[in-house]
Amino acid sequence: MISLYILLLWLLLICGDIKPNPGPERTPEISEKTLSIFNGNIRSLRNKLNYIVDIIEDYDVVFLTETHLDSNITDSDLYISGFEIPVRKDRNSHGGGIIMYYKSYVRITRRHDLENCQLESMWFELKTKLRSILININYRSERQSSVYFWQYFDQMLKNALDENNNIICLGDLNKNFMSDLPSNIRDIFFINGLVNIIDKATHFDTRTGSTSLLDPILVTDSIPVLDKDTIPFDRGISDHDGTYVTINCGFSKRRTYNRSIWDYKKVIMTL
Repeated sequence: MISLYILLLWLLLICGDIKPNPGPERTPEISEKTLSIFNGNIRSLRNKLNYIVDIIEDYDVVFLTETHLDSNITDSDLYISGFEIPVRKDRNSHGGGIIMYYKSYVRITRRHDLENCQLESMWFELKTKLRSILININYRSERQSSVYFWQYFDQMLKNALDENNNIICLGDLNKNFMSDLPSNIRDIFFINGLVNIIDKATHFDTRTGSTSLLDPILVTDSIPVLDKDTIPFDRGISDHDGTYVTINCGFSKRRTYNRSIWDYKKVIMTL
């Protein structure tokens, strides 16, 4: 009788779908606790949606600059599967403009109260399980006064820091962060506690062959950065590369569930 019991138990254990774990036990699926943010200068979005879709599909929040959009282009024209309706700030069809895409599970809202109407800039508040983060996207045209832009930018930062020290700033600032920045700009970053985490060129001048870093990602030291890098773009699409940052925020992308696992070694069998 004992030999028969041992034989049955052995047959159960060698089955491929039986796990020898204590049971029944409630075990949660491991949740992803990171969030990735992408930024890129697209140089006219409406004709490049098919290209950008393949690049951004794995990111949670996406910012694009130089969208070249106006009111004739509707939100439905810009729809990307897997993302919610985008949030836009258009200039016109010939230049400028910024846009934000986000996945449905991301809790993010626009903060108009932190914005300056003189700048092509938007602020957003991202809420996660661990913290609230303020995210700022900018596009500064080469034709825009550098003096006034940085004055307005500094004031926006101070207003944001009055309520939250978790800040991420990104976009195309048309200032080469691979060279020595003017002292007034360095002071703004130092005083407000911002550090650029991108260390590669993001702009490539096909005429001169020169490279520069025009698309920084600036973060306060309270932002738990896990990864960051540049993403290559086809030069026929843009003369910029994209950038991204991945942060730890205790943010669950997937709903957790419980499943029961039985240990057949603990089964009491009556033969």
